[in-house]
Amino acid sequence: MCIKGLGVGFIPALAWRCIDNLVPVKLSISNPVCQRIIGVAWREEHYLSSAALQFRQFLIDYFARLEFEEGGHQA
Repeated sequence: MCIKGLGVGFIPALAWRCIDNLVPVKLSISNPVCQRIIGVAWREEHYLSSAALQFRQFLIDYFARLEFEEGGHQA
């Protein structure tokens, strides 16, 4: 409905890159502060497959790059 101009949607800034051409108008909400925390956890004493290690490193690198690109603000 939003694409047709018949509604309002709330989309995290993290997803804006994927839908940039689909959203006619984007507004940031600054008050109240709207944020979400994305986390990943693992047990250091347990085995992690090569794929899991690579995925963990991908997440770390991806979110570090996002934070850098946004000038140190949380994504």
